[in-house]
Amino acid sequence: MKRVLAIALLTACGVSLDEKETEDQDTAADQDTNSQTENLSDCPDEVPDTYRYVWDCQSANCGGAMVYRYGEGLTEDNGDLSVSEKWFIFEPGGNYMVDTFEIQGQFTDINESTFGLSGYEEKYEIWWTISEQQSNWDWKSSFADQENDNEAYYGYLLLDTYNVLSQERHPDNAVMLVGVPVNIGDNEYSLLNPYAVGTASPVGEDGDIDNPFVATDFVWASDGACYQ
Repeated sequence: MKRVLAIALLTACGVSLDEKETEDQDTAADQDTNSQTENLSDCPDEVPDTYRYVWDCQSANCGGAMVYRYGEGLTEDNGDLSVSEKWFIFEPGGNYMVDTFEIQGQFTDINESTFGLSGYEEKYEIWWTISEQQSNWDWKSSFADQENDNEAYYGYLLLDTYNVLSQERHPDNAVMLVGVPVNIGDNEYSLLNPYAVGTASPVGEDGDIDNPFVATDFVWASDGACYQ
């Protein structure tokens, strides 16, 4: 759902022969077992192992196509964010495509209350830019109907990395994200909430809730959305 934006936005990973034959047989058996295990999944090999038995890769519970996001990336010491994010599109019958977005941005102090939200310690002003597209989908409806010729979409990523009560990072460095595409021309924005969940692992010395930004490695994935 699009919403009216009420502020001015910035544009700006030795053995014998008999022993050898036994080892080869054992290896072959292990490979057969692994192959059988992998084949139990309805998802293609391109899907990360963690989600191969979780995602609805046959779109069995959707009247259209299921779309999942999976991102890996990092922030540098200077606040630059760089993430490569794959959007997996699963159509009924097992057909799938993957569109890849490169997310580039910078740490910002924008207040999340601008978007009616609270509790997000890290905010990044970003661009989602398509770097590889296997589908013929027009993604503008997912990005507040932004119109452009270079398939780049502007907005923000908001990250909840700390527990407000304990003042400490979430267990296992868990992170929850909200995406906020912004249509500057129409002075509107939309919320992709939840956008994804994953981990935000500090590289080197950690910060704190009042100074949350540190160089960080990110891995995240979305719960999936049904596009009809």
